[in-house]
Amino acid sequence: MPATLIDNGMPVVLMTAASLGVTGRESPAELEADARLCRRVEQLRLLAGRMMRLGLGTRRPYRRGV
Repeated sequence: MPATLIDNGMPVVLMTAASLGVTGRESPAELEADARLCRRVEQLRLLAGRMMRLGLGTRRPYRRGV
């Protein structure tokens, strides 16, 4: 899936909502209640960390947001 990775002090992954199976119009509560989406976002977070050579493991150095 296409994504843009930015590591400029605060690592960021940009991708379309559709690539995650959502519309982008869901409320934060709806997104956080979607266990499948949360698992996928966590997998992508870890992969992006490895790709940016940040050494991120299972710890969450930043507040998790969907």
